Amino acid sequence: MKTATSPIVPLILQSILCACTPKNPLNQSKIETKAKSESVSLSINLGQLDPIQQLLEFESKFNLPKYYVSDSALTLQSFYPAKDTLKSKFLGDSAQLQKFLTNINQQIRWFKHPFNRSPNVPFFNDHVDLSLDVKAHLSASRSLFFGIPASESCKDSWYSIKLPTDHIRPELEETRKASLSAELNDSEMVGQHFIDIEPKPFESEASLRYLIDIATVIKQNPKNEIENGFKIRDLRPLCKSNKYYLPAFSVDTEAGVAIYEKCTRIKANPGELKDFWRKHFAESVSKAKAELIFNFGFAMTTPNAQNWLIELSNPSFCPTGKIVVRDIVDSLPSVFAMNAAKKSKFLQQWKKNGGTTLEESMGVELLHDTSPYHLKKLWETTRQSQWEFDSYFLEASIDAYFGQIATLANASRNQDWIDAFPTMRKLQVESKQKVPRFLKNLEESKLKSKQP
Repeated sequence: MKTATSPIVPLILQSILCACTPKNPLNQSKIETKAKSESVSLSINLGQLDPIQQLLEFESKFNLPKYYVSDSALTLQSFYPAKDTLKSKFLGDSAQLQKFLTNINQQIRWFKHPFNRSPNVPFFNDHVDLSLDVKAHLSASRSLFFGIPASESCKDSWYSIKLPTDHIRPELEETRKASLSAELNDSEMVGQHFIDIEPKPFESEASLRYLIDIATVIKQNPKNEIENGFKIRDLRPLCKSNKYYLPAFSVDTEAGVAIYEKCTRIKANPGELKDFWRKHFAESVSKAKAELIFNFGFAMTTPNAQNWLIELSNPSFCPTGKIVVRDIVDSLPSVFAMNAAKKSKFLQQWKKNGGTTLEESMGVELLHDTSPYHLKKLWETTRQSQWEFDSYFLEASIDAYFGQIATLANASRNQDWIDAFPTMRKLQVESKQKVPRFLKNLEESKLKSKQP
């Protein structure tokens, strides 16, 4: 297995992972046209809903700039394939979910994504059992939220299910999402690693909280390799915390403005709005990423904004400084960070299982545009350049990331990290120096993508 020669090299990329807004997918013109043609009014009901209902509203109405997705419930259909066709694995407090997925004959339930059209997804032509229908709600991605028993509030136990599908919306095709085989293999191992280090993340004083995939269901091929499957994430901690949670992508919508005004009781203006979200969005997520690599030895490899939830106090809706990472499998272990955390046994097992370490992902440039769309629009009214706005968020993120690692290392007296301070300081300076070049390349890339 090839690895980088310098143990600190993983930080070159990971240190500058900032709070990011996802780029608009290329094939969403139909959804955008529909939203504009119907003149959808994106009203928001802050404080009138319970935590899970509020999150569903953010997910359905404030998921992408000026896009609207119906928040009405969908029917999630399923059936029981023959015994031993599927295998399941569970983590943590999963008794309720095991009963939900398995019948008295020990058959495991298979769910079908309502938008899938690909016959390559297992059981595509099999008939569903209508008596097993479950009410579910769309998230900002392919995942669906559902409660047990089915109703609409935190009185139930809530989960999200990630299913293979070639369409995440009726009009939006993404064929690569028709298989989950790549991530199912790592889900249980990564989840157990996080639980072993911090079993009660929502009771911790740390900035980072996490959700785990509490169940994985796998269909194997004749060679006993993972063919496909699905996984279920535990959302119960979000209800039990009695806090609200804002997806980071919602910062760039009316929701971000409404939360600022409810928290501060001040009418939003461009300068104060950007300062507020620089602190509670870019800097907070960067500090959480620093804790992710320092405490758990992992760093994100797909730093899109839908993976982060900003915790908000109840009832003020002011950010608490806590950040929730939803999909911890969207990360890889850093050899340096794992060894510094004395987790070499995990790393050995990870490599034995064929897992990729951070060094092997160095070919992917992980800097992203960190400018919230809605804030960007307000900022432009002050006649400041686009460049200045982007730099404002990027540089703050870089400083927050390195600063948090230094704080953690000094507090724990972790000598491996302390010895790396000179290299880290050099990387911090270099990362900030690269911001103008990155922004120029980003702008050129955007212009090229608009060309016919």
